Amino acid sequence: MFIQDRKVTNNLRRFRKMKFDYNKFVKRYYIENGDAYISAKVNSYDDIINRFSVKNYEWINREFVQYLEDSAYYIPEQNKIILSICGCKFTAEQQNTIRRVILDYFGLQMEDRISDLSNNLKSVNRTIFGAVLAGALYVFIASTYIYKMSVLVPDILQCIFWVFLWETIGKIALERRKLIDEKLFAGQLTAMEIRFEEEKDLTVQDPNIAELDELYEMENY
Repeated sequence: MFIQDRKVTNNLRRFRKMKFDYNKFVKRYYIENGDAYISAKVNSYDDIINRFSVKNYEWINREFVQYLEDSAYYIPEQNKIILSICGCKFTAEQQNTIRRVILDYFGLQMEDRISDLSNNLKSVNRTIFGAVLAGALYVFIASTYIYKMSVLVPDILQCIFWVFLWETIGKIALERRKLIDEKLFAGQLTAMEIRFEEEKDLTVQDPNIAELDELYEMENY
């Protein structure tokens, strides 16, 4: 029992000290000559374009979108993304459709974020106006005889002021920052280059254990 408890303690201590070299991982698995590469292996046209779509009104396969977004999530925003689609031969028309549908999808996502940012700004202006109005009324009432008649009104106005103020801070510091990041992410994907590589080597190679170990470091403390 003592030996088992000691092993658990040692494991916990080791896990707490482990670090992952994020920058080294990104450079090794994504970046090449300053560009970030995402490889996507597909077996058919339907892996990318939703099979329920009709010609000239095509829509992207949601599973493919999820793969692209998950893969691009770790790529630094300053790097251009190159999407390499391999494993299947497409006609020139299919390639043009795939490019159009992928870039149109992320273009729409970017426009959605732009619209959300505009709505966020309008909402921020409303909450600022509410906070200023409540604060002005509080100051006015506190400086007049009304305050002596009832302390309840100023207290209510003070509460309203703080509600509007914290709502404004939340919309600026949290919601707006998130929308800006999402817009930048969608813009990065909208600007990505799409290549088709039919003969790309898809053989999975065993990772070099020494290289993997370099990604994990133990903190010395």
